[in-house]
Amino acid sequence: MSTIHDISVLRHPEWFNKKFVLLYQLLLPLMVKTSEKIITVSNFSATEISSYFKISRDKLWVIYNGFAAREGHTAPLIKKPYSYMLAVSSLEPRKNFSRLMEAFALANLPDIKLLLVGAAGKVFNNKEKLVAVQENVLFTGYVPDDELVDLYKGALCFIYPSLYEGFGLPPLEAMGYGCPVIISRIESLTEVCGEAASYIDPLNIQSMVAAMKSIYANKEGRQEWIEKGLKRAQLFNWNASVEKFLAALNEYRLNEQKHF
Repeated sequence: MSTIHDISVLRHPEWFNKKFVLLYQLLLPLMVKTSEKIITVSNFSATEISSYFKISRDKLWVIYNGFAAREGHTAPLIKKPYSYMLAVSSLEPRKNFSRLMEAFALANLPDIKLLLVGAAGKVFNNKEKLVAVQENVLFTGYVPDDELVDLYKGALCFIYPSLYEGFGLPPLEAMGYGCPVIISRIESLTEVCGEAASYIDPLNIQSMVAAMKSIYANKEGRQEWIEKGLKRAQLFNWNASVEKFLAALNEYRLNEQKHF
């Protein structure tokens, strides 16, 4: 039994450095071949894995990631509530931050900053250097979990224009902390967020501009998105995930015993 979160490194090797791609081009097929069962984190990823490796969908178990609220403390980065839009991610090409920054500049939102939270990773292809050309775009680097909680809670909205995800944990966290969510209309994210998020075309900058302008102009309507997000986040909890994992493990053990 093994776990594969997604196959982005196989679908889009251009997003990763060559050593990482070569390693996983060898490792993932071996895992799939030698594992009787594979756990993954979404129906989207299950379909991707089944299609790419030409294996039965029955070989895959879907067990969602969960959300568990943490306590925070006053984050020192931004003190005024609702004066910033928040994006949280590792700094890698598929997260689409370059288009996001361009869209944010075009939106021209008075007194609003864009906070980009996350660090660059060694396994990613970082040819596309992200440079904040505006004073109101801030790269924070890595932020500790307790500070991140307050950044979620204090943001005007959370925006996630990713091009590919196996699950998408940051949008779930944002919903769980009462932050309205703007995300890409891609299959994995619609699976997680349902009708509780505002959707954009991640390849269309004007789509991002329109979504940001809409939530900025309709601050009263934020409460509806907040309530939808909080309700949606309750569907994803670690207790349910653990129970499903234990059930899957018991099923696996019973099937193994039948072979003896």
